[in-house]
Amino acid sequence: ETMNQYNFFDKILHEQFLGNNSLSNFFYERILNKSSNQNQIIKSNNIFITGLARAGTTALLNRLYATEELGSFLYKFMPFILLPGLAKIASRSKNNIATQERFHSDGIKINLNSPECLDEVFWIKSFSNDYDMEFLKPTAVSNETLKAYNYLIEEFKLIQGKKRMLIKNNNNHLRLRSFLEFFSDSYFIFIYRDPIQHANSLLEQHFNFINLQRKDKFILNYMNLIGHFEFGAGVKSFTYKVNEFEFYKKNKLNINYWLNQWIKTHEWLLEENFINYSNFILISYEDLCDDEMNLYEKLCEQVKISNFRSGLPFKSSNNRNNFKDIDNKLLNISGKLYSQLKSISFK
Repeated sequence: ETMNQYNFFDKILHEQFLGNNSLSNFFYERILNKSSNQNQIIKSNNIFITGLARAGTTALLNRLYATEELGSFLYKFMPFILLPGLAKIASRSKNNIATQERFHSDGIKINLNSPECLDEVFWIKSFSNDYDMEFLKPTAVSNETLKAYNYLIEEFKLIQGKKRMLIKNNNNHLRLRSFLEFFSDSYFIFIYRDPIQHANSLLEQHFNFINLQRKDKFILNYMNLIGHFEFGAGVKSFTYKVNEFEFYKKNKLNINYWLNQWIKTHEWLLEENFINYSNFILISYEDLCDDEMNLYEKLCEQVKISNFRSGLPFKSSNNRNNFKDIDNKLLNISGKLYSQLKSISFK
């Protein structure tokens, strides 16, 4: 996202270390081999943040990371995500680029020390065929692959000299069941937001990124390399049921597509009963923004973080616009779902 600083050499490095080629595949296989040769698996008590893009996942990531109690995947480790040893060396030699607003124009400022969802590179290698589709669907993950992912997380934790890792990845919700069971000592925070506001925010970003990608081809290439398919020209729909695979063909320049996506994701979430796992935490972004609730402090206590006073407070970017063209049926379904989620959310 600090794209304008990328020169020709950086772009080639990204292509070589992250793209679909024999070099990056070799590094991926190396992680698999190293993890399968481990006698004893060490798993940390990590914190995973997931949910649909624009739900507040980055705001929560940044605030928890500001506690300085957790390691994460940081921009300065790019593009060596599959090579923790090299990531460590390379990150030392990088001069920190001045803090700047990210491409989303949403007020979130980033620099090379900022955490971001960069581990998706691992999953693109693990399930390369799935990413050839125009949609992404829930996937069961083998123990071997989970061990390799855990190995990668542990390596990045060691580089940073931390005891725990903080991982934000919106696509991880598709692997939730396997994750909840494998990382039984870790916490999974699923964050959601008011459906109309959320759908509108996704629609705005979709337009924003289509525009940016038209001006600079590398932005699309980069987002594809790191597995960001939430919006823009490379968009992929999340589909959860076999008979839903037509849904991805719908017109994405319309708010109803995004509202429909919100409904499908959160209906599935409820049907899967993830709430029954003691390490799963469902949280509403609006509740986090509500000062009266002290919800963030309670959340920190729940996930064993002591420094809850650090970081930027959550602010609601919900606007009171009258959104036009919203399908009434979708409006009703999403409203009911939202109330249902609220009633079982972390309080």
